[in-house]
Amino acid sequence: MGGPSCDRSLINKATSSDSSPTPGYLYNDLRMHIKSNPMAIAPSAAKYLFESRLSRPSVHTKFKVLKLVETLCLTCSEPQFNRSCMPYASMIRDHSTFSGKPDPVRGDAENARVREWAGKCIAAVYADVKVQGRNGGGAQSRIEGIGSNR
Repeated sequence: MGGPSCDRSLINKATSSDSSPTPGYLYNDLRMHIKSNPMAIAPSAAKYLFESRLSRPSVHTKFKVLKLVETLCLTCSEPQFNRSCMPYASMIRDHSTFSGKPDPVRGDAENARVREWAGKCIAAVYADVKVQGRNGGGAQSRIEGIGSNR
């Protein structure tokens, strides 16, 4: 398989099976990794996230994958990543009715969190990615001149 592919070690760290939250820097590292070569990396990252990580039995891994995909779709500003996730929409939708083994302490809360994020994830995959990140940018921003506002 020639050419660059996704950094699986970053994805594995971000979607570990423990209950600890994903460190924020991993979201940024993955976003920058995908942006470095979106045409090559986005499809392999999506494939690995859905086929290898989302299919894991751990409720924590499922939640982290869905949250990671949602975050990358909304903040990466690379339409190629969203497009690469679209073939897996049915897999995401299947998790909107997820019911795993209830936790002895938390009950069904972890499973409910997976169901909730499946809905957020599917919305993000199909979100319009023309508007870039937090600072605006993208197709809808305007160049403003210097002058009076009167």
